[in-house]
Amino acid sequence: MTVLAGAICGCHRQDAGAQSGDASGQVEHEPADGAAHPSTPGRSPALLPHPRIINVHEHLMKSSLLADYGWACEAVGIESTVFVGSPGYTLYGGHRGFDGHHENNRFLCELARLDPTRVYAWVTLDPLTDDLVPRLEEYLTRGASGVKLYLGHTANLGNGDPFHCMPLQ
Repeated sequence: MTVLAGAICGCHRQDAGAQSGDASGQVEHEPADGAAHPSTPGRSPALLPHPRIINVHEHLMKSSLLADYGWACEAVGIESTVFVGSPGYTLYGGHRGFDGHHENNRFLCELARLDPTRVYAWVTLDPLTDDLVPRLEEYLTRGASGVKLYLGHTANLGNGDPFHCMPLQ
């Protein structure tokens, strides 16, 4: 089983019934009323062992923050993370929407290449540039596995910047 978690670091929900685990780490849930599962007389169904928890939306400003993030993930059971490409506007409150996004994309791609089973890089692209396809191809060869779209979030700012103000087409 895979659990996708976005905009949170992790959560744990206790079911209404009691839990027990065996040496294999497989968890069994007993129904709250003590009744057995109908398909297995006298025994409740076993869940899939250890669900995979993947954080599907995280921004990372710099590598010095990665160790603390890793410790936090380990503490709550997050197995891997999708880091989304972020321009300066998102990370630092920059002046123009897509300033600095190439640097952040390349940084995230490098992390994904170093640890491809736990780090996924989803890059962002400036929709007003003409080199979108070659740029995306470059990022894919560097380790990117997806694209983060920044369109429509803050269209009401009225500052004349096309960042977040264009419809998806």
